[in-house]
Amino acid sequence: MTTFKDIVWKTHPLGESWAGLIDFKNHRLSVVAGPNMYCEPKLTLRNPSEYSSFEVAVLGPDGDFVTDQFFETEEQVVGWQSVLDINRVISKIIETTSED
Repeated sequence: MTTFKDIVWKTHPLGESWAGLIDFKNHRLSVVAGPNMYCEPKLTLRNPSEYSSFEVAVLGPDGDFVTDQFFETEEQVVGWQSVLDINRVISKIIETTSED
């Protein structure tokens, strides 16, 4: 089963931050962390696993934000999500994908 540990991490295009992605059949999960992100701590760390929370977004097949389909929000991104929260949204995405 896909979990947080399957996120592929790279340096964020803004620099000094991390950007992680998981691609699903019809969705893409984006997870970021760094000084200008909704995460904890708001610092540049050596490894993404050192963060206690992350900024998360979900994109649909057309690249549009569909975060509100998976979180109780009207925003494009949600902040301060724990690894457990991210694993829960991964499960929701997988459930949605299996229903497509």
